[in-house]
Amino acid sequence: MNVWKPLRREILKSIGGTLITCLATQSSAAASSFPMSFDHAFGTTAIDRVPLRVASLGFLEHDTLLALGTVPVGIKGWFQSLPHATGPWAAHLLAGAQPVPLAGSEIPFETLLDLEPDLIVALYTNLTQEEYDRLTSIAPTIAWTRAAGPWGMFWEDTARLLGRILDRETRAEELIANVHETYRSLRERYPRLAGARGIAGNSAGDTFVVRGPRYDTGALMVGLGIECPAEILAYIGTSTLAHFSWEQVSLIGHGLDVILWDVHGDGNVSAMARRMDMLGVYPGEKRIVFNSAVSMVSMAMASQSVLSIPFAAELIAPRLAAAIDGKAAVQVN
Repeated sequence: MNVWKPLRREILKSIGGTLITCLATQSSAAASSFPMSFDHAFGTTAIDRVPLRVASLGFLEHDTLLALGTVPVGIKGWFQSLPHATGPWAAHLLAGAQPVPLAGSEIPFETLLDLEPDLIVALYTNLTQEEYDRLTSIAPTIAWTRAAGPWGMFWEDTARLLGRILDRETRAEELIANVHETYRSLRERYPRLAGARGIAGNSAGDTFVVRGPRYDTGALMVGLGIECPAEILAYIGTSTLAHFSWEQVSLIGHGLDVILWDVHGDGNVSAMARRMDMLGVYPGEKRIVFNSAVSMVSMAMASQSVLSIPFAAELIAPRLAAAIDGKAAVQVN
């Protein structure tokens, strides 16, 4: 069941706000902040002016670039099946532009060269030194921060860094504040969320993968007020996620109020629910929210941006609240 369509107009209105009016705003004072230098995993990159032709080579950056008023000349993105790899939470900000897809498992160096970018951002990637060096022969390139590591840039850090790069720091803070206000509003609307114990995960072979509090669905659960049990947090540590055997899950998962579970296809959902119930992970299968990994809400959660998070949170919060009350529908949405 496609649950996001009826709410799309309302959600886009609530998260878009004044975004459109900001697209054309380019302060004449911007140039005064430049040149600027940005430290990252591969060194320091200097930029002498606000970039106008940005290639978004990381998987998560383009939403935030759009929110800050910059349409990338090329977009990587997780979901190349979507037009311009851009979800409905951000597509309206393309304003008719048609960024070139940077698809494929390999970096499309020739395509990037043809795009003539004045900056390449590769924040949510795992570039090698060789790849980075080759990219810098095309345009100045900024990778993830040393503190974050590959695949480790948190959405807030991404927004702040891109805000600095585009000289839109104030707007970046407004977008971040909007995400937190969305979370606050949803916690108020669904008070059962705050303080509930829950995890977000999926199965991978014979293991159960649990997302950490700074990674897509795990971060969304935390934002909505759902607490990941301390014993699971200790196991995850500073990683973004952790793998557990089913036996481990049975030992550490007692007392959970809700589970957000991503599945590929229907995946025999009821059978999985019964297995988890038998292991004593939680009291009853109606406390699991099953979410298709290819649904629009799942894509939004995976996109981890200032635009996609409010979109996903508005859709998933009522389902999580129903699950905490033991009223979740045992089906994939």
